[in-house]
Amino acid sequence: VERAINRAVREGLFDDLENAGKPLRQQSENVFEVLAGETTANRILKQAGCAPAWIELRKEIRHGLADSRRQLAIAYIQVVDEHYDESAGATPAFAEAAGRRAARRVAARAAA
Repeated sequence: VERAINRAVREGLFDDLENAGKPLRQQSENVFEVLAGETTANRILKQAGCAPAWIELRKEIRHGLADSRRQLAIAYIQVVDEHYDESAGATPAFAEAAGRRAARRVAARAAA
């Protein structure tokens, strides 16, 4: 398919297309909603300020995952603070810095 498209471009088959260089017009309906037969239901939900159940569930999962990552970062910091190894040259400041770095990584992933 890629080769056929590249060949057509080289041969200039796309040069004289109608509306070339203009933005595509936006479709008023989502093709996937139409195929699933959910257009009317989703339009009513949208007008009421709601979202379909699968979108609400996705938001809930994302928020739960972010909260879990934050809790994990806090727990990690606490464990590092409690169990740093002085005999290996670790100091409380080292343990705290390691915990902060880990917390920042976890927080960055939670925000993504």
